[in-house]
Amino acid sequence: MFTRYTLVLLAILFCLTTCLLDAQQNKIKSTYNVDPNLEITFATPPTVVTNPATVIDAFSAVLNGTVNPQGKSTNARFQWGLTSSYGNLTTSVNVGSGTTNNVLSTPITSLIPNTQYHFRITATNTDGTSNGIDRVFTTASVPAPLVRSIPASDVGQTFATLNGEANPNGYSTDAWFTWGSDSLINVTSPISLGSDTFFVPFTSTLTDLLPNTTYQYFANAQSVGGLSTTATTMIFTTLSSPNEYMPDGNTVGLYHLNDAKEFIQDYSGQENHGVIDTVTGTSSPAIIPGKYGNARDFSYFTQEITIFPNSSLEFTDEDFTLEAWVNPEFYGLGDVVIIGHGSLTDTSLAFQLRINPFYQLEVNLSGDGTLQSQTVTLSAPVVTNTWQHVAAVIDMVNFEVRIFHNGVLQPTSSSGAFPTILHISPTPITIGSFAGVAKTFAGLSHCSIDEVRISNIGRQPFEFKIPGTISGVKFWDRVNPGYYDESAGDTVLGNWGIVLQQLPSNDEISYTFEPETTYTDQFGFYTFTELNYGTYMISEILQEGWLQTYPAGDGKHTLTIYDGTAQTNINFGNVDGYEFDGPDGGSWSDPTNWEGNQTPGNNTPVYFDSVEIVFDVPFDDSIGALRIGPGGTLTFDITATSTLGSGGGSLYIEDKLTIDNDATINGGFGNVWLYCDGDFQNQGTFNAGNSK
Repeated sequence: MFTRYTLVLLAILFCLTTCLLDAQQNKIKSTYNVDPNLEITFATPPTVVTNPATVIDAFSAVLNGTVNPQGKSTNARFQWGLTSSYGNLTTSVNVGSGTTNNVLSTPITSLIPNTQYHFRITATNTDGTSNGIDRVFTTASVPAPLVRSIPASDVGQTFATLNGEANPNGYSTDAWFTWGSDSLINVTSPISLGSDTFFVPFTSTLTDLLPNTTYQYFANAQSVGGLSTTATTMIFTTLSSPNEYMPDGNTVGLYHLNDAKEFIQDYSGQENHGVIDTVTGTSSPAIIPGKYGNARDFSYFTQEITIFPNSSLEFTDEDFTLEAWVNPEFYGLGDVVIIGHGSLTDTSLAFQLRINPFYQLEVNLSGDGTLQSQTVTLSAPVVTNTWQHVAAVIDMVNFEVRIFHNGVLQPTSSSGAFPTILHISPTPITIGSFAGVAKTFAGLSHCSIDEVRISNIGRQPFEFKIPGTISGVKFWDRVNPGYYDESAGDTVLGNWGIVLQQLPSNDEISYTFEPETTYTDQFGFYTFTELNYGTYMISEILQEGWLQTYPAGDGKHTLTIYDGTAQTNINFGNVDGYEFDGPDGGSWSDPTNWEGNQTPGNNTPVYFDSVEIVFDVPFDDSIGALRIGPGGTLTFDITATSTLGSGGGSLYIEDKLTIDNDATINGGFGNVWLYCDGDFQNQGTFNAGNSK
């Protein structure tokens, strides 16, 4: 590029060269006169220097340079960007028209951490533009968030809560989970954790999961500092049965034993997980159908479960409960530690719940590692080839042990001194350890174990999952409505369908239980057995030509089964009769008020309650029988007008007339009569009028 200064020099050189050549060629001495007023000017654009950037952090920096205006008014600024093509400009600044260097410093913001940037200074005056050299700087790094995966909680049959925590390290952070069954292909919605400098918990609840299915997941967190994921993948298995235990605030160990994995998950949320101890046997305990879902089957040859507990399973001077469902099959003698912490053969004992060789339940305790206290049931309640619930409540306040079999407190005998403080055993807690005389019959004896629960309180029997029953009678409610009284003439109804529907609890809100139907026997009796703790709704399948009298309202019983309870006399009463569907004070003669849109005719039994019916038929009418239940009223109104005309007809009842408690008949007058050819039973109010 030529400047004005360059062009002036070229012009002078051209003139001198021309003169010399001309003189040489013509051998003539020539004299040239130069105009003394001639002014030669030089072009002077600004001079610039790009200086190193300063005050560099993760998101900003200060760009520096110097500018010499060269005596002309000059504007300067910086070009900057991710490459030497820049793409960004700072605001132009006028640096004056002096002839000395001016320092220009301009901050830039909203930069990306740990990123290299290019920049240069550029300045312009009337003589042109000057650009400095390209310089680079790198923004400071931002620490990525820290993130940890935490075991799942509230694991049900079709739902689970994933848990994690992350430390944003001072920068706005989002967190989420990656999860799946066979492959990790699903992600939860991001959760904003803010910009704290400490660990913040976050959760995500999964629904519509498959029962008895193993899932895995890990936590993620991301900020401007980068993406962090946990190296450890967490695993959980959904319940196979909706009746398996759910943890509460006092559950410190919960093991469903549903799958064949070596990792044994603690569903209590206390992270007292276990493993199959491959040293203690030659094979892993088999998976078999359990009391609820699946179970593990243990023998002398199988590997026991070992749990390395944290402090939540160290019971020094507080009450605690050990419980499980067991199904033993012993050959001759049995000897299995259901739940134990330490051994009787060394100085590691803290506690044990076991089935001893004589089918008794036994609890062993120690304060120093050796056996100090032993409590044994007086009888041998344990039976073979049957699922049964066993539990031991260790009462460290009253210094006693209470042993339960299927929710029933067992008489016991105790020996030794009850320890005031339990030993903290250095060994793991075990489940399913065979020992002692069981070795003699090791090839035959075995014991299946399911639903192991350890609690940091003394549980009450109603808290154990002992199945209950619901039973009742289906009867022909001939006499007192709602009361089964065989001596008064009520009879039973066989082969009627009764439906049981378990209602979901808050923990099972996304689960729908399948209804169960049974039928009354020849004595009108029905029963539902093996009912777990929960709320149930019981209803009948109404047959044609019958009306339900009990229970009142929606005709359904709703009740709660507590462990091991038997709910009896959950009865259903019915009468055969035509149903009135009309409003209170409705017309007898209006067919739309009756079932099937047809008024009752000859031989038709009629039953109604809780409403008043106005008999407004203008001609005589006949029915098979009439029963008015509680709250019902039949009023004969000769002045009433219907679509058939004015009232005035009589009512003939061919069989029985029954007026229940709190029921009323207001009889007819004039030519209106009420005739009853059968039995008449009155427990309510009968204003006779013309009656016969």
